[in-house]
Parts: sequence; structure tokens; C-alpha cells
Amino acid sequence: MSNSCTSKAHGHFSRNDHIGKFLEAQERQYQPEVVIEDYETTHRFLAYLLSCFEPGVVTGFTMVIETRHPGYDIGRKKMGALFADYVAVGRMEGVKYDDELTIWDE
Repeated sequence: MSNSCTSKAHGHFSRNDHIGKFLEAQERQYQPEVVIEDYETTHRFLAYLLSCFEPGVVTGFTMVIETRHPGYDIGRKKMGALFADYVAVGRMEGVKYDDELTIWDE
């Protein structure tokens, strides 16, 4: 009798090999070749964008794309790392905005 935790027959894991089945499902879902291709395509696209920017914009854009969690401030644990310390807001009189809708009262 083979060890059910490590046995693999005909490309499928045994019924009791939950870790093997999980890893097999991950490969089916994420398809490593496609992930690598997407990464390379994204890298080429970002390099192209950098080549289109004026020098002053390149520095700011590079800071954003080199951030491990762009748009998320780890220290405060909230979205907003991309934004300045101040926010300018313009509102049209009479227009209800998301935070004013009655849907939130339910």
C-alpha cells in the first residue's frame, strides 16, 4: 500500500492527499506560464510608460511602481498612500454623494 500523502498516480493525487490536490488546483487556476507572461508584459508596459513621461514625472511614477503595496499605507493600514497630505474637494450643490445616500441607513 502506498503512502496517501505523497502518492501520485497518472497526474492525479490520491483521494486523501489534500495538500497535493490543493497544489494541483493552484497550478490549474494560476497556470505558472501565464503568470510569468503577464508579469513580463506588465514590466514591458511600465517601461514603455516611463519612456513617454517627462523627466520630472518619471521620479514620482517610479516611486509609486516600486512600492510593494501601491495605494495602501501599511503604517496606517488604510488606502491612501498615493495621495498627498491634503485633499481638494469640489461638490455640486444639490447632488447627493455616496456617503449621503439613504442606502447606508438600512
